[in-house]
Amino acid sequence: VGELLACMALYDEWEIESVAIPFHNSFYKNVEKWSTYFYQSVSESFMRKDGKLTQDMMYAIGRVCFVLNFEQYFSSRHIKHIHFLGSHYPLEKSWYKNVLIGRMKTMDTGYPVKCALAGYKLSEEPEKPNIIIDEFIDKELDEEVVDLIKTNMGIFKKF
Repeated sequence: VGELLACMALYDEWEIESVAIPFHNSFYKNVEKWSTYFYQSVSESFMRKDGKLTQDMMYAIGRVCFVLNFEQYFSSRHIKHIHFLGSHYPLEKSWYKNVLIGRMKTMDTGYPVKCALAGYKLSEEPEKPNIIIDEFIDKELDEEVVDLIKTNMGIFKKF
């Protein structure tokens, strides 16, 4: 946590306008140790019907809690654009709508496409599909898969 916050402080000092927040930080998975205030409500919103949280959900919960806990670092007078590098659980996107007001927020992820390739509608997948984009980039896709990709992208945009 400390290293990322120190980095954010330097970005502000150097008047950097755009920052990117990585997805796979190991401290995200231990969020209940450093963010007890937000952990309960965020984790409850991510909980699956079977009452379980996957490792990918824990990364997403941790990043959401990190942003909520340390919003002041992202709300500096210099930072205008915050980009979230990847996501393995797109529900996290919905948590950023009402924070960091006045800052453009973007996120890149192949998650909705990977779910479609595995045959899942977004939010109905049992876990993150283990699909590498390079494995299908040059392949022709069935019309059903293309339609599911479009559906998933629409769902992702609404989060």
